[in-house]
Amino acid sequence: MDASSGVIAFLAHISFLKSPLPDGWRSTRYYWLLLAEGHLNRRQFGAMLGRIALLPLRTG
Repeated sequence: MDASSGVIAFLAHISFLKSPLPDGWRSTRYYWLLLAEGHLNRRQFGAMLGRIALLPLRTG
């Protein structure tokens, strides 16, 4: 599995989460749609990964 297919699998998993979604996760569906349709460019992809990295992690 290369890195891009890992990201696609991760986004697919996130896109099926039920509401309410934490702030920042709501736009994940938009990025997943862009990625699936092939309209996600390198700059948008980098911004998406940056936003994912800033999200708080659940503990416990």
